[in-house]
Amino acid sequence: MKYLIYFVVIIFCIGLSVGVFHLFPIYRAVPQLILLLVIVSSAERHDLDFLYIAIAGGMFMDIVTSVAFGSFTLSFMIIGFLIRFLLQGLLAAKNPWKALPLVVILSIIIQYFWLWLYNGLLFPLKVSLSASTFTDTTALAFGAVIYSVILFFPIYWLIERLHGFLDSMELRKKY
Repeated sequence: MKYLIYFVVIIFCIGLSVGVFHLFPIYRAVPQLILLLVIVSSAERHDLDFLYIAIAGGMFMDIVTSVAFGSFTLSFMIIGFLIRFLLQGLLAAKNPWKALPLVVILSIIIQYFWLWLYNGLLFPLKVSLSASTFTDTTALAFGAVIYSVILFFPIYWLIERLHGFLDSMELRKKY
C-alpha cells in the first residue's frame, strides 16, 4: 500500500511539473518536484523508500523528457545516496529542515551537471537526442534552483504529512 501511495504521489508530481508549472517557467525551468521528494525522503526517512521514488520517478521523467534514458533515474539515485550516506549525519541535528535548502541547491546543481555530462557523452553514440551547451544547462539550473527553493518548504510540509500518514498505517497494521 505504501508503494502505491508513493506511485500516486510521483504521478501527481510529474503531472504538476509537466502540466501546470510548465506554463510558468523561470528561465525556461520548472521545479524538480521528484527531486525534492527524493531529497526529503533520503534525508528524513530511515528506510530505502527514496530508492523506489528515485527509480520510479526517474523512469517516468526519462520517458516524459527528451534526454537519454537513465539520465533522471541515475541522477536521482546518485543524489539520494549522496544525501543518505554523506549528509545524514549533518542533517541529524535538532532542526534538519534548516539545512535542507542548501542541500536542495547543491542537489539541483549536481543533477544538471550530471544531465549535461551524461547526455553530452551519449550524444556522439547517437543514444541521446540532443546535447545542450554548458551555458544553457547553467541557465536551466539557475531557474530550477529559484523555483525549487520557493516551493521547498510547502513540499517539505506535505511530504512530512505523507510520511506521518504512512507511519500511522504501518502502526495500525502491526496491532
